[in-house]
Amino acid sequence: MPKMKINQVEFEFDIHDVDQAEAFEKAVEDLSKSEDKIKAVTAGNKMSEVNRAFIAMFKEFFITATGVDVIGSCKNSVTASDAYYAFCEEIGKAKGQLLSKYDVKRVR
Repeated sequence: MPKMKINQVEFEFDIHDVDQAEAFEKAVEDLSKSEDKIKAVTAGNKMSEVNRAFIAMFKEFFITATGVDVIGSCKNSVTASDAYYAFCEEIGKAKGQLLSKYDVKRVR
């Protein structure tokens, strides 16, 4: 199983595994539900609460998607966000590797 290292945390994750792909999809679905909570917190204009809400959202995402707390004791919302985007970038690369093998141009 492929290893990833995000936010200095190494873990195994394979988007091509059905169970792990479903966990990732659930985490993305839950993330979209969290956006409403974030909107409510940002309306209060307390930056500390906004930061905590973003960190909690990304922490929950990683635990649901991978079973690993990649965010850990992070107290910086930008660091948590960067970890999320780095993970999504790795997922995109993995998907691209599989799909490129079945490109119509390659088959001809």
